[in-house]
Order: sequence, then structure tokens, then C-alpha cells
Amino acid sequence: MNSSKITSLKKSYELERAHQLTEEQFGSLVLFFPSLLIIASDGEIDAEEWVYVNYLAKFIADTFKNEISATERDELEAQYLNELTYLTHNLEK
Repeated sequence: MNSSKITSLKKSYELERAHQLTEEQFGSLVLFFPSLLIIASDGEIDAEEWVYVNYLAKFIADTFKNEISATERDELEAQYLNELTYLTHNLEK
């Protein structure tokens, strides 16, 4: 996805939801979003599937592990989990 489309999508997302992700970090969330759709394909996310949502947050944050400290990576993982949780409750949007 090109940068202008990510920028536009990020602006639209921010109208609904405040977050602290940079454009690059938001772009990674967008790239991994289809995985969340697969996890939620039956219309609900049960306890077992939340394990996968947590893994997904870790995997997205890990894409930045060579660019940030371990503490910052952990904080980014928490931010991603927060956004993924929001998205699971708002998939219809």
C-alpha cells in the first residue's frame, strides 16, 4: 500500500479513534489487519482466539525490534493490542 493511501486511512481512523502510532507503525497495523479478520471470521473472538490476537500484537511490534529498545517494543506491543482490541469491537466499521 502506498504512503498516500496509508496517510489518508490514518486520518480517517483518527476521526474515530485517538492513538499514538506513527504513520509507519499504523501502516504495519494495516498490513496485519487481514489476520485479525481471519481470527474473527466466525463473528466472535473466544478465549482461545484472544491468544492469537495477543500473538498478532507481538508480531506487529516485532517488525520494529531492530529500530527501538526492548522497553519501547513492549510499549508498542501494548499499543497494538489496544488497537486490535478496539478493532475487534468495531469490525463493522
